[in-house]
Amino acid sequence: MSDFLYARYADTQTLHDALSSIYTHDIPAIATFSGAWGALALGANRYGGFAHYEDAHHLCAVIGAPLLEWRSNAFLGTEGGNEGTQALMRRYLEGALYWDEEVSGPFVFVLIDKAAQTLVYVTDLMLFIPVYRYGEGEMIGTHVDALARAAECTEQIDWVSVGDFILNHVVTFPYTTYASIRQSEPAAHYYGADFFHYWQPLETEMFGSLDGAAEALRKALKQYVEAVCAGMDQVGAFVSPGEDSRAVLGMLPSHVLIEGFHYGRGIPREEGIVREVCAAYGAHLNVLERDAYFYLDILPEATRLIGSMHQYSHAHVLGLHRDWDLQKYRAVFGGYLADSLHKGVYARKFKAYGLLRFLPEFERKGENRTQALRSNYIKPEILQEIDRRRREHFARLEALRPTSAHEWFAFWPATMRMTIVNFHTTRRLFCSYEPFFCNASVKIAAGVAVRWKLNRRLFHRVVRPFLRPSRHIAHADGRLPYCSFWANAPLVLWQKLSQLLTTSVATLKAYWHKEETPWMRRRAVKSDSRWKDAFDAYGAGYRDLEALIDNTNAQKKLSSRRSRNVLQVLCWLDWRRSL
Repeated sequence: MSDFLYARYADTQTLHDALSSIYTHDIPAIATFSGAWGALALGANRYGGFAHYEDAHHLCAVIGAPLLEWRSNAFLGTEGGNEGTQALMRRYLEGALYWDEEVSGPFVFVLIDKAAQTLVYVTDLMLFIPVYRYGEGEMIGTHVDALARAAECTEQIDWVSVGDFILNHVVTFPYTTYASIRQSEPAAHYYGADFFHYWQPLETEMFGSLDGAAEALRKALKQYVEAVCAGMDQVGAFVSPGEDSRAVLGMLPSHVLIEGFHYGRGIPREEGIVREVCAAYGAHLNVLERDAYFYLDILPEATRLIGSMHQYSHAHVLGLHRDWDLQKYRAVFGGYLADSLHKGVYARKFKAYGLLRFLPEFERKGENRTQALRSNYIKPEILQEIDRRRREHFARLEALRPTSAHEWFAFWPATMRMTIVNFHTTRRLFCSYEPFFCNASVKIAAGVAVRWKLNRRLFHRVVRPFLRPSRHIAHADGRLPYCSFWANAPLVLWQKLSQLLTTSVATLKAYWHKEETPWMRRRAVKSDSRWKDAFDAYGAGYRDLEALIDNTNAQKKLSSRRSRNVLQVLCWLDWRRSL
């Protein structure tokens, strides 16, 4: 299933309308069911083998496409069917299922016992696919705004969460943008209002050596990708000038034909690197260019699709998926979250490293995730409550990970990762697979020291064999991904010196205004008339923001990213009024 809504007391038409409202294009088929146990609406699952299953006693649905470790997953290469759903349900009912070992990747498992009139659901290790709960669980679903509409609580906005989103780009777990809705727990088995964790990211030492950890992760990633591709002869893969996507290309088995997809801004150097990479791995390349206003153009559609909890602007392929017809592929691979889990990018480091990338990384002690927020835009009482919630979440993480809570605060659960929208989008539009989401990848990330992740030590040892075909091709930043940090340090230093010696102020200004980047230059777009027109179009929402805003004029001083968050909130409020 792409999404689901369940209600103990509601009619199926209400659930159907709420679920279909999140789409402006390509609305999937929505099946509805009802009985003495309640009502359920299911959006069609794009992944092979995981359609819903119903018999005289049970109704079972699976959101996403987890890898079933105890058996073949060749059914993923088919269209439709429910072989995977049946296999998962039967093993669960037999009492022989170990969720953290045998069900790998993003998923939500939903099982209704018709006779007992009960519902059970299970979430994945990191809450890659979130489940939201209304009240005590009388209504649940995978899209927060659809759930709010079905529960008729769209007027019960949690303005603290809205302020949190504007300033921090995410809503702190377990809160949502609605006062009566909360996020479910990650890696949790729910039975009514009760639940238990089947896994937690405890800070442990799983390996005696870095090489041991690297070998285990390499083997797990390779096995995951090969198992997904077992029943396929052609797959898609997103390709960038970086190292994560080419590592995934190297994991793909030799029997599949690879269609590479690259979205950019028509930058010759970047496209040149991508073409070289695809040639090295034998992939056919497809390129689409996006103009400077791509992210402004997708605002209404993306806001509906991903909901009010995260930044819409990480829906990088929305719309492009139609041009490329990505729905026809049984698997489209990405390299998302490799940096978060295995490169220590969110560990606390010295600020100078951001500019001086040729210097080695060192972890700093302490944390700054709970520092008090300052803003002239948001009311002081709202700021204080945001601070309290962030301290509350940090304390919970610190109990699990005493020395690395600062790092994991940025991505545990996955709803705390502001760019998770990339996956929330792709999984709803086509058969999206992210190898670094597999259970072994998450567990190893939790079970190794931060010092092993810094300077790409762990990641480099894991993927070096996969990078061999492209060992001569530089990264977009000038590095050679096949080489270690120490081998690359002189190259990065030389590049920095060359830029300083050859780049004039006038050239830098021209670079800025030409927007020579695959992403939009936020400051340039912010000063454009189309950006201002968008604020005018959704300006009615400012009346609702009176509960949140302390000083309207302070919006001019917000950063470009926070200003964009305000625009998204205004768009969301406009959509909410139309429901």
